[in-house]
Amino acid sequence: MFCSNCGTVLADGAKFCSSCGTKCFVPQNDSTITEVTQAETVFNKPISTNAQVPMNMVFNRDVLNNYMYNIRTLEVAKSRLLAEKQNVSYRISTLGYAQNLYEPSADGESILYAFLGGGGFIVVVLIIGTLLKETVGKWFNWTGFLSGLMIFLIIATVLIAGGYIIAELYTTSKAKQDHAYRKKQDEIRVQNELKEKSQLEEYARELDKEINETDSLLTEAYSVNLIPSKYRNVYAAYFLYDYISTSTATLSEALLHCDLDTIIEKLNTVIAQQSEMIMELAAANAKNEAIIQQNEQMLHYAIQTENNTALAAQYSQIAATNSKVTAYCQMVQFLEK
Repeated sequence: MFCSNCGTVLADGAKFCSSCGTKCFVPQNDSTITEVTQAETVFNKPISTNAQVPMNMVFNRDVLNNYMYNIRTLEVAKSRLLAEKQNVSYRISTLGYAQNLYEPSADGESILYAFLGGGGFIVVVLIIGTLLKETVGKWFNWTGFLSGLMIFLIIATVLIAGGYIIAELYTTSKAKQDHAYRKKQDEIRVQNELKEKSQLEEYARELDKEINETDSLLTEAYSVNLIPSKYRNVYAAYFLYDYISTSTATLSEALLHCDLDTIIEKLNTVIAQQSEMIMELAAANAKNEAIIQQNEQMLHYAIQTENNTALAAQYSQIAATNSKVTAYCQMVQFLEK
């Protein structure tokens, strides 16, 4: 059994702690109650200690693997959330929102120009014909020819001006119809974009909440102070978990091989490709009662059998973090949006 105040290992049935003198509560007749009481003391009331655990002290391998697994899961989740938030922000920035009005290319001014141009040409032809008739016509008797030429030019001008006017009327009508259609389509686009913007902004707020929650869990997990601040990122977390879980190396040895300048470039693509698989596995494990129970039993046993007070305190903190990360991963579907 353990002291509920300092965590010192005590003999079964002890009434007082041999280290701090705290009175121990041990039921006399119900061993089940004794076991529950001990478990609640271990998990719900972390051992109070300010002692620092030396890096060369033997750390329970299973506890370390569990801890690094949770760290990697949280770092990958945070990385995916930040990437998704950046993507949502970009999508919001690409929405136009402004209504583009498509004006007709032809209007009443073109028709007016056609009337004025045709009429003006007719007037010019009449003036020139009159002048020629009064001058050259007297000398060469071109009166009949000039009169016929003037009539031809006037008819041709009227026909050309009339055709131009009809063409302008058709073009204007067509442009107005096209303008009305485009305006209606643009109004629909604006409504859809505003709706999409509202949805994206709501999603961004949800992502902010998840990012803050993930940050809080990471802060709590890192407060165990096993990993130096330099290595508290997704690249180091991925490397350290992989290194420790696939070898017999200690955390100190893994940290010695964790060259961030080298691994960032190598792991950037790997993490991007495997992050979805990592989160799917984490979500599946978090819903697997057998795995959950196995982890709880392992952590409980490690705390109970650890004689070093500082290590026992860290195991207790890791156990509490594991419970929160498990609950967190059970809701990991937000990353699938």
